[in-house]
Amino acid sequence: LPISPPTWSSAPASGYPTAAYPEGRWSGAARGRKAPYGRRFVALLLDYLICGGVSTVAIVIAAVTAASTATTDAYGESTIADGAAAALGFAIMGGVLLAVGLSIWNLIVRQGNTGQSIGKKTMGLALIRMDTNDPVGKGRVFGRYIVASLLSNITFGIFGLLDYLWPLWDEKGQRIVDKMLGTVVVDVRP
Repeated sequence: LPISPPTWSSAPASGYPTAAYPEGRWSGAARGRKAPYGRRFVALLLDYLICGGVSTVAIVIAAVTAASTATTDAYGESTIADGAAAALGFAIMGGVLLAVGLSIWNLIVRQGNTGQSIGKKTMGLALIRMDTNDPVGKGRVFGRYIVASLLSNITFGIFGLLDYLWPLWDEKGQRIVDKMLGTVVVDVRP
């Protein structure tokens, strides 16, 4: 039994479009409630701060530790002990790997399985498939980031800018890449 895509009617008095979503995980909470752009922005900011912040803390701690081992030689030059320099290098590599790993887990695995990254969960939003009203899955989330990144790089950032701003004037609140992949970010707060 094929599932037809949702049909969108005219906007109700609240200003958000309504949809005939099929029953799915988010059907009760998300039915036709477009995600407010401000909350989407804060969710994105939270996700990037969490992923980047963890690695930054690790790198700063390593840099402070390495700097504390600095000594001055007979010519007045500051030097860092070889062991401290190596530890700093490993800490930087570890911080970068930690940021990449946390980003993959949060933005692809977690969001793919539940529809919510840490930022989206905090802000009461979910990324869902329009045809099933369920979380999009890891493959589609990964594709969403790849398609957006590739098109942004090919157009020297113009696509990326338009893609992030598109929900401001789109009736369904979708990014361009959401339209390509049949996804939408919805408000799931009761």
